[in-house]
Amino acid sequence: MKKLLFVLAFCALSVPAFANLVIAPSVGYSSSAVNATVPNSLARDTESSSMVLDMKLGYVLPMGLYLGGMYSHISSESCSGNICSDSSGFLMGPSLGYFSMTGFYTLLTYHIMGESGDTTKFTGGKGPQVDFGWVFPISSYVSIGPQLTWRSVEFDKIENAGLTQTTDIKQTDINPYISLWFMF
Repeated sequence: MKKLLFVLAFCALSVPAFANLVIAPSVGYSSSAVNATVPNSLARDTESSSMVLDMKLGYVLPMGLYLGGMYSHISSESCSGNICSDSSGFLMGPSLGYFSMTGFYTLLTYHIMGESGDTTKFTGGKGPQVDFGWVFPISSYVSIGPQLTWRSVEFDKIENAGLTQTTDIKQTDINPYISLWFMF
């Protein structure tokens, strides 16, 4: 048992010296439209779109283990009839995952803090994000490829006009991304 612990400790201490630094921005865009044709109703045609920029920073160890963190910037626009509103927000948290030498990767990020909205602000955002992707090399340091992301974030407070209330809002979505990987 002591020999096994010694070998594991030796591997854990020697692996970071051969790690690759990774900077990986990803961009995702989604939009939706609802056409309402209900007579004598308050229902209106609505359109919404959102753009997400995920910035990952971490290390890929020789055995493929990815350790790092992520910062996400979210901007969205929503229109109902002739009334449009913009909002922005952020999420951030640590990431753990696997990167294979063929370019396939999967990452789990747990967002530990986040906000959404401008005039009505949702705060205390927490929740998981799972990324699946495959990048193809452009050069020895740069790769590009598609990514599919599932994110589920729960906000616990809402702030509006200086008042803060407890809430339980959960936002879950699946979006395609384009991802760049810079490995040094």
